[in-house]
Amino acid sequence: MKAKLRPCTVAVAILMAITCSASAIDPPKGLQWGQTHAEVKSALKNLPKDKRFDVKDPETNDNLPLSFRSAELKDVKLFDEKAKEAQVVFDSTGGLCAVQYAFAWENKERTTNIFESANKGRDKSWAFYNELLQALYAKYGEPVSSVPAELQGQDVVSGTKLRTEWVDQTTDDKIILVMTRQKRNAVIARIDNYIVVLLYHSPAYTEAKKDEIRASDDI
Repeated sequence: MKAKLRPCTVAVAILMAITCSASAIDPPKGLQWGQTHAEVKSALKNLPKDKRFDVKDPETNDNLPLSFRSAELKDVKLFDEKAKEAQVVFDSTGGLCAVQYAFAWENKERTTNIFESANKGRDKSWAFYNELLQALYAKYGEPVSSVPAELQGQDVVSGTKLRTEWVDQTTDDKIILVMTRQKRNAVIARIDNYIVVLLYHSPAYTEAKKDEIRASDDI
């Protein structure tokens, strides 16, 4: 039996230890940092019909800093690929501070089906990763760090986060493009998913995550 894909918020939650050069970085879709939920909803509603996102009501989220809330984005597509999960995040003042997308592909390292290719999920995820990568390069220029060329297109060890990061040197706004993998083999369950995560973070979000880490009893 195949286990159900774990929510991609799990993948998002473990990608927040950020040390992130690019041109000015704003949130996507014409949004602005600090906008309220109502303002975000109105802005996305007024986009062209084929680019609109439905924004749910904000809710508390255990993966976020204290007093932060997230609102789910429905039917999100980037380059015709539908997101498994997407959300906007609001800080303790109610202002927009992050936008997060996660895309996932089920993978099989081996197959006996002659009509199916092995590692199809891996190959699709890397193809989409590189499509996003080229678009971000074109818009924001050279990133501060990137995935080595020899690793691109290759297998990813489960739990590994391969990141390409941009940072606005004036505002400290950040974009992080991540390739990761969730894999688990058991007697009655198998999970093998390649996941691409695209994150837009304002300084308010980044600082809150740092404060959370400083206050942690784990280290």
